[in-house]
Amino acid sequence: MKTRTVHPPAMVAYLWANKAQDYGRNPGNSLWFRGNVIYSYGLHFPIARHIARNGRSAVLLSTRGYSKTTESHKRLTEDACRHLTVFHVVDVVDFDVWLEFTGYRAKYKALIGKYARARQRKPEYLWALRRLTQEANEYAIFFGLRARICLPDNLEAMIAECRAIEKRERERKQRKREAARE
Repeated sequence: MKTRTVHPPAMVAYLWANKAQDYGRNPGNSLWFRGNVIYSYGLHFPIARHIARNGRSAVLLSTRGYSKTTESHKRLTEDACRHLTVFHVVDVVDFDVWLEFTGYRAKYKALIGKYARARQRKPEYLWALRRLTQEANEYAIFFGLRARICLPDNLEAMIAECRAIEKRERERKQRKREAARE
């Protein structure tokens, strides 16, 4: 019996993520995969790739953007990979392990700067910082790098500051509701 190869985009991403078949595409040929790599629109834009190292497997997901449709394809692919280890990198095919780790460091520094400047969004930035640190360190372990990224020493102070902001925001919303009732 012949295997179906044309599927809706979400199913294409699901089949690829679960390695259910070697080839699949959507009806418009804008999302397709062959083997370990899934593409958006063509060979020029690989959006993710399965890799294996020392008996462990992971998915490299591209952080590059191209169009709204490609961003949609990337979201579908990432959603389909929720049960897998995923690393967000710039280039999924010709990537340099150390260069990608320095990219994690750059994102970390940018998030610290955003956190420092933020007034209302500190909890969001702290959550992103924790998630990025965890992913970067898993990446380093997966590829055998000795370097790690550590959360700031003043993490408890940052958490307390976030809680205070959330409390002020709740109180502000409560006062607004009470004012609306009057």
